[in-house]
Amino acid sequence: MLFAADTRTVTFYVQLICGSDSDKPLNPDWKPVGPKLNQRLRAVFRWKHYWEVKRESVELNQNHVARLHLTRERDVEVTSYAPPATRIRLYYNGQLTRCQHQPIGEHMCLLGGDAESGDSWFVTVRRDQPVDP
Repeated sequence: MLFAADTRTVTFYVQLICGSDSDKPLNPDWKPVGPKLNQRLRAVFRWKHYWEVKRESVELNQNHVARLHLTRERDVEVTSYAPPATRIRLYYNGQLTRCQHQPIGEHMCLLGGDAESGDSWFVTVRRDQPVDP
């Protein structure tokens, strides 16, 4: 018996975020994160401001992988398994730095680390479309 392949696509929104105490972003192209993400980050982390560095979206079928180039140094790889199961891998200068398996439905996946400047960076992968402030 043959079964049709699952052709449902799932849209993921990926944001590269910089956490900082500075009132102004390090780059004039960066913008404040939306209210939902800002509230979640401020509840857990110490930084006063969170700036969206880059936003991407990707549509994936089950068992497909997408690798997104976020900056010169940072990439993220999203694998969609049977929704909502996902695997998120972060790369810095081509080296794997974080890997997380997590269902992404109503929740978002948040991974990150320190930057050289004392600020912090985060990558969010979510299913709900980010809202601008």
